[in-house]
Amino acid sequence: MRERGAMPLHPIRRLPMSVIGRFLLVSALLVLTVSAAVGTNAPASAAGSALSSTDTTSVGTALASWSDQKNYPMPLTGQSISCPNASDCWAVGTGVESNGADGVVDATSNGGRTWGTEVTLPGYTGALYGISCASESDCVAVGETILSNGLAAALVVATTNGGVSWTSQHLPSGWKAQSTLYGVSCPTTSTCWAVGYNDYLGDDLIATTNGGETWISQSFPDQAIGELGDISCATTSDCWAVGQNLSANGAIIIATTNGGSVWLSQSVPSGLGSLEGVSCVNKSDCWAAGSNTSYSGGAMLATTDAGAKWISESLPTGITDLDAVTCQNDSDCWATGSGGGVVATTNGGTSWTTQSLPSDIDLSSVSCASASACWVVGATSQQLEAVIFATTNGGLSWNPQPVPDGVQYLTDISCWGSTECVAVGQSLPPGPATPTRGVAVATTDAGRSWTSPIFPSQTASLSGVSCASKLDCWAVGNQLDVDPGEGVVVATMNGGSSWVTQSVPSEIYALDAISCVSTLDCWAAGTGPTGGAMIATTDGGKSWTTQVLPAGTFSLQSLSCSTTSDCWAAGASLNIGASVLATTDGGSSWTTQAPLSVRLT
Repeated sequence: MRERGAMPLHPIRRLPMSVIGRFLLVSALLVLTVSAAVGTNAPASAAGSALSSTDTTSVGTALASWSDQKNYPMPLTGQSISCPNASDCWAVGTGVESNGADGVVDATSNGGRTWGTEVTLPGYTGALYGISCASESDCVAVGETILSNGLAAALVVATTNGGVSWTSQHLPSGWKAQSTLYGVSCPTTSTCWAVGYNDYLGDDLIATTNGGETWISQSFPDQAIGELGDISCATTSDCWAVGQNLSANGAIIIATTNGGSVWLSQSVPSGLGSLEGVSCVNKSDCWAAGSNTSYSGGAMLATTDAGAKWISESLPTGITDLDAVTCQNDSDCWATGSGGGVVATTNGGTSWTTQSLPSDIDLSSVSCASASACWVVGATSQQLEAVIFATTNGGLSWNPQPVPDGVQYLTDISCWGSTECVAVGQSLPPGPATPTRGVAVATTDAGRSWTSPIFPSQTASLSGVSCASKLDCWAVGNQLDVDPGEGVVVATMNGGSSWVTQSVPSEIYALDAISCVSTLDCWAAGTGPTGGAMIATTDGGKSWTTQVLPAGTFSLQSLSCSTTSDCWAAGASLNIGASVLATTDGGSSWTTQAPLSVRLT
C-alpha cells in the first residue's frame, strides 16, 4: 500500500509507506536493485539517497550486500517500484513543485547504478501511487490528479517504449472525479488490474485486456464495499485484492479466478482493521499485510489454498501497522510498516523475525564490504552520542559496536575489505567555551574495536569520507568559526592512525562530499562564493584545483565518481531546482543534466 497524497479522502491511507530495507538508512530514500527479476509490484519509499543490492532482496532469500546510491533522484515521496528484470526498474511517487505535487517517474536501465527522472509525463500528472511493468518496455502507473474544482480524479499513464514517452489512458466515465487508484498489477503487457477508491460509482476496480486501449469497471461483492489498496495477480486469471470495509471497519479480501469476470469475497479472520498489501507467488499461496482493529499493531494473513482459508500468522511483539508485503516464493517474504522496521520469514510464515535497528537513532550512511558485511553510522535521536551498527549476515541481524568516547555524531563511513573501515563526523566540545571538532574513527578488526586518533585541531566538522585503499582515505568538511566558512580536506595514508590537513583553494567555503577512485585521483564538492564548488586532485591531495561548474549551480551535496573521467554530482541549481551535474573528462567540463522536480541531498 502506498501513502495517500495531500487532501486524503479515505482512512486507509493514514500511514506512510516504507520499503524493504528502509531500516538501513532512516533518513534516506531507498530503492532496491536486484540481480534477478522482481515481481511487478515491489514496494518502494521516501527521500534522499538510495541503497542497491547485488543480491536478490525483494526476490531474494536474504537481505545481503547493500551500497549507497548517492545519485538516485527519487521523488520527495516515493511510492512504488517495479523491476521486470535485473537491469530495468521504474519507481513512481510525488515530486514537489511551486504549484503543488507532481507525479514523477524515475528509471534505471543498468541495475540501479544510475537513475534518471522521466520528464515526459502527460499534462498535469498528479501523485503516482503504483506501477507495474510487464516487460522492459511496457509499464503502467496509477494515481490521481487534482481537478480545477479541487476533487481528485483517478489517473492511469502508460509507456510502451521503456519510458521514452508516457501517455494518459482513457478511464470509464465514472472514474473522472472523486476517485483514486492506489495499486496496479500487470501479469502481461495486455492484461492489467488497478484498484483504488471511487466515491461516485462505489466500484473500486478496473481492468484492461488490450494494453489500456480500454479500461472497464469490474464489480465486486456488495459485502466488500470499501476501499481497495493493493492487488496481486499470479496469472492473467487469478488475482487477489485487499483493503478495508468502510462501513463495517474491517479488512476485506476479494479474488477472481476468471480474469475478473466474477469477483468473490473471501473470509477474513476477525480482529483486523484493514489490509494494505498483498503478494501472491502462485495460484495458491498468498500473504496479506495490514493492521489490527485498533490500528495499534501489525497483522499478517496467509493462504495456501487460493484463499479458501486465510489464517493469521504470529508476528514479533511490538510490530506496528504493516503497509506492504513482498514474497519471492512460498518460503521467503518481507513486510514493512509505519515503524520503519522489516519483518521477514524464510519458512513460509511459520515464524517471522524482526530485521530492524533501534527506533531512537538517526542513521546517515551505510557501507558494505561484502555480500554479508555492512556497517551503518549515525547518532542517537538527540545527537548526543554517535552510533555504529554492523551486520555479518546480510542484514538479518544488526549489532552495536563500541564508539570512542566524545564522538557526537558520525556522518559518513567508507569500508575497504571486510575488516577496515573509516567513519567521520563531529566530536562533543571538551568544555562549555570550546568549539566542536571534526573526528574520524577507524577499525582494522571488522569493528570489534574503533580508535579515534589525534585530529588536526582546526577541523570543525566532517561530512564525507572516501577510501581508495585500506590505508588511503580522504575526508572533507568545514571550519565553522571562520566567516564565511572554510572548506577542509584531511587525509590519512596509514589507515586512519594519523591524519594531516591538505591545502584547499581559498575560495572554498565548505565541502560536503568526496569521491576517490584511486590513491591519486579525488573530487570534492561543496559551496563557494558564487554557489556550488568543485575541487579535484590528481596527485593524492598534494595540490587541489578548482573546476568550473555550469552557471547557476547553487550548491552540491553529493558526489560519485566511477573512473578518473566519469563523475556525477547532485544538488541544487538556481531557477530549475534540483539538478545533477556530470563530467566525462575528469572535470575539465561539467554539464547540467535534466532538471529534477525533487531536492537532492
